[in-house]
Amino acid sequence: MPASVGFLAMFLLYYLYNSRTGCTFFTWLQKVLHIPIKYVPFTNQQKNYALITAVEMVSLLWTFYLVLLFAYDKELLGDQHPVTYFIAFGSLLWSAFLFRDLLKLQNLGYAIRYSIPTVIILWNFVEILGRWNILNEIWVKPQEYWLELTLIFIVFALLTVVSLFEKGRQSKVDN
Repeated sequence: MPASVGFLAMFLLYYLYNSRTGCTFFTWLQKVLHIPIKYVPFTNQQKNYALITAVEMVSLLWTFYLVLLFAYDKELLGDQHPVTYFIAFGSLLWSAFLFRDLLKLQNLGYAIRYSIPTVIILWNFVEILGRWNILNEIWVKPQEYWLELTLIFIVFALLTVVSLFEKGRQSKVDN
């Protein structure tokens, strides 16, 4: 996995220099680095939301997996290094800002797509807390977390019902 850093760098450079992604982080980075990007407005027909969401998810997971892999490496930093603390609490703060913005979204589909990177970034904090033995992770002993697992199932069931209701309501509006 560490050998894939070069490929990830090319992947991220492509999105940084050759496209208008709509990603808040890339837009901010393009402004800070003064990278001129030709603004071409997208229509809804041109956007493949499933592909956009998949690429964002894979690139974030990949990036943060590598960040944590290098941060945990005792030869480089180690899990008690100040940089690891910065990664942990920086991820917590960043996810808090993303969550604040997430609460303002009105479109359910966009909110779900926005929540994926929010949770991935928050998960860095959770992952590091587990590494520091502060949290006992739920998947190690799931029988001890029956209440939490039940609540997660209920939330997923409610989200499914709300999504189906929203789709049915949208169909009635369109007709």
